[in-house]
Amino acid sequence: MSRKQRILKKRYAIFCEGDTEYNYTEKENFLKLLEYCRIQNDKGNAPIFVVADNPDFEYIACLHDEEYKGQDTKNYIVKTWGYKNLDAFKNDKDVYEFLKK
Repeated sequence: MSRKQRILKKRYAIFCEGDTEYNYTEKENFLKLLEYCRIQNDKGNAPIFVVADNPDFEYIACLHDEEYKGQDTKNYIVKTWGYKNLDAFKNDKDVYEFLKK
């Protein structure tokens, strides 16, 4: 018996810079986008991820932690993650490995 042939479809989401950029960088809309990605990834479909360029690196980093609920990012990084200060966090050469855990 042969298996049923599966047809795979590629899906792309394109977010443009410029006039529409403001809509995707607002905190509330960004959180909605992250939640959508989380739901889609839980379904087991093709992985969806967000590539963001945000000047508030600390905020984006905190979003990697499910325990983060919108608290002050500086206090969260120092008290919860145990960094001495924000500079120590930003200068940690293994910060990306830390965030993937």
